Amino acid sequence: FLHAVPWTWALFSAIYALASNTFNPNFGYCTIEPGPYDCIANEEIACKSGINAMTLRWVFQGGPLLAVFFLICGMMAVVYWTVWKQEKIMKGYDHRAVMTGGYEQSMIVGRRNQLAELSWSHRLSLRQTVTNSRKVLNQALAYVGAYLCSFILVYVDAFILLSDGHYNHTILLLQAFFHPLQGFFN
Repeated sequence: FLHAVPWTWALFSAIYALASNTFNPNFGYCTIEPGPYDCIANEEIACKSGINAMTLRWVFQGGPLLAVFFLICGMMAVVYWTVWKQEKIMKGYDHRAVMTGGYEQSMIVGRRNQLAELSWSHRLSLRQTVTNSRKVLNQALAYVGAYLCSFILVYVDAFILLSDGHYNHTILLLQAFFHPLQGFFN
């Protein structure tokens, strides 16, 4: 089911854009854009196709990309909150919480004189481990960061195009490099 949604959306948007004659070449690939190139920014060039291409581009590309970003952030927040809540509940069942009335700041507190006598491996075993909620938070931030690394230039390029009416060629070059690396970042 989850694969049907993006496939249906991509197929519908491609068929609609093709039927409305808004696919035009843009720096080595075809995309939803007015044609010929730069006809919106340059008044001397008459647009022959894709008059409403920028609106369609936001409806079919920009809107879904922003929705996916907020969906990812929301899902990661729910996962973190669930693990944090469960960890908080389970904290009361820990043997250290029963004996001491709660967690100590560090498992090494009060043992500073004994540390000099212990080997390095014993010192590490005395340290408090990283909580599961912290591990989940780090993983969630890494996942959102991977999405942003590959899509931030797409957003920046779109906003520059909307504000100036021109493409920034440096950002397009960086976008062509970083956008396909999303699988690598994940």
